[in-house]
Amino acid sequence: LVQLIDRYGMSAFDASKESILQNLDAGVDFSFKGSIDAPIVELVHFLNSLQDYFTTSSCSGRVSVFRSGLTAKQIRWILVKHRLFEKSEVLSAIQCIDQADTDFVDSLVTLKCEAFILHINCRDLESAKSLHNIATLCGFRESGIKLGNKKIILAVRTTANGMELPIARGSELLVSDSYLDLIINECNARLASNFSRIDKFLSELKKHYSWPVLHVLNTVSSSENSLRRWGHTVSANSISNNNKTELSALVLGGYGVAAGSDNDKSQRSLHTTIICGDKMEQLDFVEDSMHAASAVFKLSHATGSVSLLLVSGGRTSPAVALSCLRLFNAEKSYSPVSFAVSGEEPSPRWGHSLTLVLANPSRCSFLLYGGRDAANVLGDAYLLHIELTETGVSCNWEMLNLQQESVQVPLGRFFHAACATLHVFPVDDSQNKEYNMVVVHGGLLSMDDPIMCGKGFIIDPNTGMLTLLTDQTVQASTGNAESQESGEVTKVSNALPTLKDVRRFGHTLTAVGAKTLLLIGGASFQSSFNSSSTTDALANNETLALDLYIDVTGRYRGTFRTVELSGAVQSAILSNPPSLPDQESRVHHQAVYHPASGVLDVIGGGAMTLAFGAHFSPSLRVQVCTNANTPLTAVGANSVMPNRSTSSGGRTNATSASDKSFFANFAPTEKTQDCTVIFAPASSVRSVKVYLESLTFLDKTRSIAKVEPTVLSNSFASSAPYRVALTAPFGTEQMSLADATELENTTFATGSWMAIPITSQLEALLKKDADMTVLAALQPLFSPQSTFLLGQYSARISKRTQVNSAQKAVEFLQALSSHHRLPVQATGGALASRFEVVGDVLMLPEQYLTGPQWEAILGLETTSDTIGVSTSVAETDSVAQYRRQVFGTLAQCFGLQRVARKAEIDSGPKRESKVRLLHPVLGMPTTTGPGSPGWVTVYENKIGFSFDITRVMFCSGNVTERMRMGRQSSQGDVVVDFYCGIGYYTVPLLVHGGARHVHACEWNPNSVLALRENLRRAGVSDRCTVYEGDNKISAESLHDLADRVNLGLLPSSVTGWELAVRALKPIGGMIHVHENVLESILDTWVEKTRQFFETKLKACGKELKVSIVHLERVKSYAPRVYHVVLDLSCSVE
Repeated sequence: LVQLIDRYGMSAFDASKESILQNLDAGVDFSFKGSIDAPIVELVHFLNSLQDYFTTSSCSGRVSVFRSGLTAKQIRWILVKHRLFEKSEVLSAIQCIDQADTDFVDSLVTLKCEAFILHINCRDLESAKSLHNIATLCGFRESGIKLGNKKIILAVRTTANGMELPIARGSELLVSDSYLDLIINECNARLASNFSRIDKFLSELKKHYSWPVLHVLNTVSSSENSLRRWGHTVSANSISNNNKTELSALVLGGYGVAAGSDNDKSQRSLHTTIICGDKMEQLDFVEDSMHAASAVFKLSHATGSVSLLLVSGGRTSPAVALSCLRLFNAEKSYSPVSFAVSGEEPSPRWGHSLTLVLANPSRCSFLLYGGRDAANVLGDAYLLHIELTETGVSCNWEMLNLQQESVQVPLGRFFHAACATLHVFPVDDSQNKEYNMVVVHGGLLSMDDPIMCGKGFIIDPNTGMLTLLTDQTVQASTGNAESQESGEVTKVSNALPTLKDVRRFGHTLTAVGAKTLLLIGGASFQSSFNSSSTTDALANNETLALDLYIDVTGRYRGTFRTVELSGAVQSAILSNPPSLPDQESRVHHQAVYHPASGVLDVIGGGAMTLAFGAHFSPSLRVQVCTNANTPLTAVGANSVMPNRSTSSGGRTNATSASDKSFFANFAPTEKTQDCTVIFAPASSVRSVKVYLESLTFLDKTRSIAKVEPTVLSNSFASSAPYRVALTAPFGTEQMSLADATELENTTFATGSWMAIPITSQLEALLKKDADMTVLAALQPLFSPQSTFLLGQYSARISKRTQVNSAQKAVEFLQALSSHHRLPVQATGGALASRFEVVGDVLMLPEQYLTGPQWEAILGLETTSDTIGVSTSVAETDSVAQYRRQVFGTLAQCFGLQRVARKAEIDSGPKRESKVRLLHPVLGMPTTTGPGSPGWVTVYENKIGFSFDITRVMFCSGNVTERMRMGRQSSQGDVVVDFYCGIGYYTVPLLVHGGARHVHACEWNPNSVLALRENLRRAGVSDRCTVYEGDNKISAESLHDLADRVNLGLLPSSVTGWELAVRALKPIGGMIHVHENVLESILDTWVEKTRQFFETKLKACGKELKVSIVHLERVKSYAPRVYHVVLDLSCSVE
């Protein structure tokens, strides 16, 4: 169906989009209002700037007041606002009625609130699905896709914020003044929520469909003569400095001003310069050539490794071209390297391009294309393979037979720009590509008649196929037009240049994003000319971004967008782009992008003028950001190139040496550092951590660590710990070395103690001032002990925090996606915020690393819920081994051993878990209980909660309520805990609350298994009776015995309310009611719940008065819905 639509509708899509946008440019809008609603102007223009979408109709959301007619066509609108409104506006609209209009004098007047809706024409089904996913994640859950004969329409919408009700008949109000206030406030609240969703939608769109923005960081001083050159070459290189890898730029050759020169006399034979960060270093190495190409790379072999500088071609004069292969040792003062060479070597040349298309530890491959010599413009292409073997460096030339499609382009060119990119593969073809694709743009076609080429194309080094980039017009904002809504500004657009229009030479093309290349500088000519014309080349300072993509027919498309350099965030493309600072000429410059930091170095460049001699531009450093004004960073050099697994190409082998190197980049690098810690038993860690965090006394820059005897011995030897008294007389006393040694051999020898890092502020309060308020506050955390220990510790106290761990995991997932050339499933902050750690298990968000391709790569195609593979079996299975590498690395980012995938809790009454394990075992275990693959333990408030994570639901967000239950005055109480689960509230009531006995009712057998284990571990099994089965049946005998009843079922515990009434003692007690309640009706629910229990208690002969003691908001369950606990006191009147 998609192919059919594309076959007959692709040109129709482009024509329709052009027509729609032309109408918008001309101010033609066929809607009743006649213009785009002000709140969504930016959103509409942003969508229309994308190549795969255009909007057909929209409404930002509105409130309206209208009078009903006999038919729909007779409805009369008396007030329409696409913003928040006031009561006076409604009253004024109702009273403005024409008494002579008998059809409407007594008609019903209705107030209506409508949500945002937007219809978008999509190029193909895949682009529609992509946008649909973003819309639903932003709260537009009723969005849908309609497939027509020639159109694919996406409707973005939600019914969540709608409301409609009559408020008057004629000019007479039907509702009270207070009720009108209520519904107007509700309407405004819904509109505000509606606009908030629109803002989120636009923000997410900018994250997914962004273009670059350049922020100028600094300009290298003109006195830095070593960089004042043009016609030079630059190579990026990784440098290890203090265990930190930095990207440097090696600048060599060219024509410019000699370093240290007092004048501007220009020359060749310039010293090579290294730029690393803000530092520059001049080398003794001199490259006497211009217009060469170069690359720095590292090769490894079992016998050793070497860093090489490759210099290809160049000229010493217009008549003397140099060899295309010269190698130097980058680690030994750039001394020449001897090498063996095979294959047909290309002729000497200059003005050509040399592009890295494959990077493996032992082998690198480059594509050499075009250039010129003294007599000819060249259009040939070669692959150069350089490999490190046992005998040394081996080089092999392989001539590439370029093949063109029906549309022919001139092959011979020089001074063109070329760049590698791996993100424009067809989806079904991407796994079989060995070499990176190369994008070529511009250049000169002739030496005699300087004809420039504007056509861009892609060379596939795997096949030699040359494919022309197809134009796709994109609109750009240029002007303002007043809308009819509150003086808001609506932006209109004009077309940007096509690929043919952008004709340059001496420019650069640099990859800065997944599918985005930056085109900087170069020169163009004043006019078109023929063989007899003579015109001068002019520097072109406009900076453009070339967006690459593939449509569903497999056609390569390219779109130019203007790049903004001032740093201000724009909602649409600029039509009059600013140039680089001071209008500097950027001809024959070089550009190097540092993906880890998102920094771009634009080095040198200039122009030759016959009248005034040579002009050399200062070098420039800019921060590459997205249009959302956030730094654009990549995952590093190792994710840029595909890995070669076999000599014949094909899909990368998961267990190849290159993959091992890939995973090594994300191995944990944990640093230890002495810091002050509180020593606490493992059972108390969670409560101590939560409390210290609430007081801002927890040092979040370091990790909580398990106390290990060997490290503890070293720490105590250098500084004995302090004993801090928590009761009067308060104080802090340092222990003797002998006492510390005894403590080490007794208390800490159990292996169940943890070191919790604290801030220097708390350390000062404890050691110097002995703040009694703080000490008294800490006392309950260590009860029944009257002291706790403070000291130095250095094992596993890492600079990594939970957030940093999540960021590292995000980087790994992004690199993994690039490694396999699959769409990136995860983005920076959104992904990081959704990681969760339960016990020692990392919970992966359910939408990541899913889909047929990831399932095939990771071996996740499971047809049953049984365990797939464990680490102890099938080690020869490369897919299973690769899966363990992937998820093992992800777990290591958090210092964990196990990984599972999140899933929605089962909607059934037992609320069972649907979590599935990913590492080290796969699927759902066939066994459960202590020691089983899914069994985890979470420590909270000195209590360990154990359960099977694949069978039982556990909510970390309820920790505050579990702690609150433990603090209830339950000493001597008999408690009935309905729907008790694994003992979420049963165990705290017994351990901390001092309950005499708890009757625990639960119907999920997996939860009952965990409950019994948790009671056993806490040592309170003898004070609890477990009732397994349906609470209505199993608790039949529980009459008139409870001092306290807990109803802990969500989303509603109403099915157990009458059970609670029956279980409560006739003299009264406490009832804790859990419920998910809409915020707007919370007060009403509280009162109705109180009345229900009071009525039911009296109906069963218990004359008790029910009063509200406390309402606890535990957590947000859904938008404007809260999980609350209502504490009710039932007492004799």
